[in-house]
Amino acid sequence: MLIEDTYTNIGGLTQEKAPATMNVSDRGDLWVGGLTQEEVSNTNVGLKDKFENRPNINLEKFLRSTEEYSTNFFLDENAINEKRMRFLKEKVTPQLLSFIKEEDFEFGQKSESIMLVEKQLHINAIATKNWFNQLYLNYFRTDRKILLSLLRIVEYLDKELLFPTGQTMAISALVHSNDEVKELGVRILENWCSVESYEILKNIKVDTRWLQQYINQVILDLEKELCLI
Repeated sequence: MLIEDTYTNIGGLTQEKAPATMNVSDRGDLWVGGLTQEEVSNTNVGLKDKFENRPNINLEKFLRSTEEYSTNFFLDENAINEKRMRFLKEKVTPQLLSFIKEEDFEFGQKSESIMLVEKQLHINAIATKNWFNQLYLNYFRTDRKILLSLLRIVEYLDKELLFPTGQTMAISALVHSNDEVKELGVRILENWCSVESYEILKNIKVDTRWLQQYINQVILDLEKELCLI
């Protein structure tokens, strides 16, 4: 893995002593608190056994520096996420929309669109959530078919994988003008079966009779399932 435009201050190394572009696998000659990486054990117990009797070593400081060893690089995380967002918008969005337009959604089946979003979440969750939320906002009023497909993706995914974006999308679906979109928002909250879902649905009132009856039934089911009564 190549880390570009970074430097480390581990063990007192200055920017001049640490190259701007460093291959992680080539860091064996870096000194950490006066010790080479080769001497560093994988466990704190091993470290204590090796170094507690060595002179001029602050063991507590050394252990803390080794724990931070893999994260003590100065990276522009905003730039990384922005670059990923551009990739998602330019490359992934057309592919996702193509899948949505071509596939026939079957309840309980993992479609290509679901697998695509799931894969992107595992690569970069923060950028993918922002990208997916922007897609949802773009099509909230303009294309009901795409909107429903995006909500079906949310319904299939684990609620923690898309948190909190998925929760926000489900709640906003409940105030959409279309009853089918509202129903899917209810289904998402029902599927997640959480106290949060219960509290949200308790505060939702709709004009469509059959939909309100559905919401009332889901509330009763959640009360039983979650032992809230």
